[in-house]
Amino acid sequence: MATPQPRRTGAVIIPLKGFSKAKERLASVFDADTRSLLAMMTAEGVIEAVVKLPDVSRVVVVTDDESCAKWARSKGTETLIERDGLNSSVALAYRHVGNSVDWIMICHGDIVHPERLAAVPSPRPDQVILVRDRHRDGTNVMVLPAGLDFDFHYGLNSAEAHREECATRGLKPIEVIDALLGIDVDTPADLVMLPALLKQRLGPINN
Repeated sequence: MATPQPRRTGAVIIPLKGFSKAKERLASVFDADTRSLLAMMTAEGVIEAVVKLPDVSRVVVVTDDESCAKWARSKGTETLIERDGLNSSVALAYRHVGNSVDWIMICHGDIVHPERLAAVPSPRPDQVILVRDRHRDGTNVMVLPAGLDFDFHYGLNSAEAHREECATRGLKPIEVIDALLGIDVDTPADLVMLPALLKQRLGPINN
């Protein structure tokens, strides 16, 4: 009889900007309260999706805002405060999780189809899973083994920068093409792809 393989568990890191400061590029179509509501709704959807993933044992929200951290704790997540930018935030959370799990998923809080996260595979010890945004330059989702010496490169052309980081570390980047996971909300042009339920809750969009 074959020896059963141990179950590989993971954690999810969700970096969030304080809701009152989020989505400033949507100022031409939404007022501050609506932008805050949108950021909160998408983040809530991501949290609800990842806590249901069968092999996830920890969910960590890292944010620059105390009120956002309090909100995230009310949703059952761990929270960290980091005010030195996205890459520092993700690095802090990655170190915080450490080797308590086998792999770590980093997922932005503004993807609008978080149900698709269940289709993203966990990596082997020599792999990093990358899901680009719809423009093919950003990194909406990344899954990598825990405990690596790995530098994060969120920002302009982050997907290619993360591929280069993999090469530097002797890791194999595995790209997962998922059109729905590629949709996030940054600009007014993105709003046409919002799911109907989110559009209904937001109300009229100014043109």
